[in-house]
Amino acid sequence: MLWWCWCCYAWLGNTVHADRGIGVCAVLGALVTFERLRFGEFRREVLARS
Repeated sequence: MLWWCWCCYAWLGNTVHADRGIGVCAVLGALVTFERLRFGEFRREVLARS
């Protein structure tokens, strides 16, 4: 799961011009989501559902 998130983040960074318009928000949102997954805030919810 973590690898998939990192690949999507890398793809987004390469595809979207990070210094223009909505791209800044998209890249920032992806970074925040990745960090939350990394530190386990979502991980506990996923494990609780399993």
